[in-house]
Amino acid sequence: EALGLMWGASGQVRCMKRRAVLDERTCFACIIADGTILPLGAKLYDHPRGRCYLVPWVIGGKEPTWLYGLTWFLAQPPEKQRDILGGDYYDAWRDGEFELEDLYMIEHDEEWGDSVQVKPLRDLM
Repeated sequence: EALGLMWGASGQVRCMKRRAVLDERTCFACIIADGTILPLGAKLYDHPRGRCYLVPWVIGGKEPTWLYGLTWFLAQPPEKQRDILGGDYYDAWRDGEFELEDLYMIEHDEEWGDSVQVKPLRDLM
């Protein structure tokens, strides 16, 4: 939040993009949110000790792009997709029970505050 406000105060940044470390340890909600555009000053909902960060989109510069989370995930072999999602989620997704974007939610915790979470499978079915 503070970083976005500092970037906004500089007058050189138009907005921010969320970036996640993309590997087998990454929460699937973070994979989904990777590449999301956030306004300056918006809060980055992450996990305690999370591995997501913000990338500035500089005014007059090209939009920062990379292989975004969902595209990265879909490019993985089925075995790796299953490892990342977990067997029950993977099977339900492959059976058309939900769209991958449906897995993203914000959950509030009294101790840690708001963070991104994967929606429980029972709520998707």
